[in-house]
Amino acid sequence: MSHLLWRQLRDHVDPHLLEAMAEGVWEMLANALEHSGSDALIMGQVYRVDRGARGPDHEDRVRVVIGDTGRGISGVLRESADTSS
Repeated sequence: MSHLLWRQLRDHVDPHLLEAMAEGVWEMLANALEHSGSDALIMGQVYRVDRGARGPDHEDRVRVVIGDTGRGISGVLRESADTSS
């Protein structure tokens, strides 16, 4: 996913911002894998406003979604309660 974001945005976004965004995405994905006990999924899409030849501005958007097929919050809380008693 970070490679896709980089290719789509490298000519339009400050590289430091892009690196920070990629690091955040990887951290959230790692958390989903660690805490769900299952596989995680990540999807992203770049939305651009058509401005002809003018460069990108703040109306452009990147949406990233991370999900997992794991235990869920209630499952984790139930497991935590079972192990603490």
